[in-house]
Amino acid sequence: QAVWDAVGLLSYHWYGGDNQSAMARIRDFAVERGLPTAQTEFMDLTMDHLYDDMTIGGTSYWEVYGLCGPDYEATLSHVSSTTYSAGPWYWRFRQASHYVRPGAVRIGAASSDPSVRVLAFDRDGRRTTVLINTTAPSRQRTVRLSGLRPGTYGLSHCVGQQPYEERGLSEVGPAGDLELDLAPNSVLTVYPHADGNLPPTVTEWRAAPDFLTMP
Repeated sequence: QAVWDAVGLLSYHWYGGDNQSAMARIRDFAVERGLPTAQTEFMDLTMDHLYDDMTIGGTSYWEVYGLCGPDYEATLSHVSSTTYSAGPWYWRFRQASHYVRPGAVRIGAASSDPSVRVLAFDRDGRRTTVLINTTAPSRQRTVRLSGLRPGTYGLSHCVGQQPYEERGLSEVGPAGDLELDLAPNSVLTVYPHADGNLPPTVTEWRAAPDFLTMP
């Protein structure tokens, strides 16, 4: 017990055989001790891993390992750090990390179509939903999202490894339903939108030239 009093987190990595069964056992073991769980290492992480880590592993902390690796390229940066841009694998993660803000709590969400996975989060009564339509063979799907609070919502999605696109605003009435078209191989986020325009978001920067040299 003296050891567990000094432990604040149980973390696992995505290596080995039956990962999902092990994740569930680690989650239950942590719950018994009142501890959160985390996933902190695996090369070439995908949205599939994020979904499993949250729904099976019950993770409260999640880390993209090997962010700038030559094969993975979730982000791209010059060795001098004079440039930074998002790589092809970044944009899907951004559909969660950009719109689900610190302090949000994951809440229960279920899909009637196993090909479309869903994550939902609540922060001070404002709910954000991430719909993952990447299960092969991917195709366009029309879905009805229920349980939303009335109000104005923004829609953002990324298709394949392309940068995100904002798809405008939608109004949700008292019934709390919203019908959506999901592009093949896409991740779409429905997020509460404040009145008026939102401030711009920086997604890359660069210095030109990379270095200044003396004459």
